[in-house]
Amino acid sequence: MGAITKLISKISWPYKRKVLEPEIKYFNTLASDGDIYITYRPWQLGNLFIPGGYDHVGIKIGNYIVDATVENGVSKTLFKDWISTYKKYKVLHPTFCSKEEAKAAGEYALELIGRDYDKTFELDPSELYCSELIWFAYIFAANKQCIEPSQLFNHEIIYPADFDRSSMWNIDFFFC
Repeated sequence: MGAITKLISKISWPYKRKVLEPEIKYFNTLASDGDIYITYRPWQLGNLFIPGGYDHVGIKIGNYIVDATVENGVSKTLFKDWISTYKKYKVLHPTFCSKEEAKAAGEYALELIGRDYDKTFELDPSELYCSELIWFAYIFAANKQCIEPSQLFNHEIIYPADFDRSSMWNIDFFFC
């Protein structure tokens, strides 16, 4: 499964766009640490296998987005560089925890930098895919007991769009 995941992630058409000033202003003034960005990039073969219209998710902390990719595992990227590769995105803010807990989720994501990408999509914090990174960051930060995704989403793998569909998140900003 790991080799197939890596191959699928490589089959894409490069996408890069100019980041608009209102996006940067929002990120710097209104977005909070711990907000998550669910994103979509066109021309990705992986989009055929990821339901819900969004194919990736990252978490804001400071001037960075922390995410997990096949190429880099868990890493951080400056917001402007990260967001320029996505055609559309939503910013979601958690409704189930305090602002301090949300910031702690972002800080915990920073601690996970360097972990490998989870090519088997099993719920295990030793290797992480993008949605799993968010899942574990918030479980840690909110000091919650780990529950299985199937208890909330009716499936075992956590998809980026699951956060959008959940009543546990409010949409703060939408760009397309």
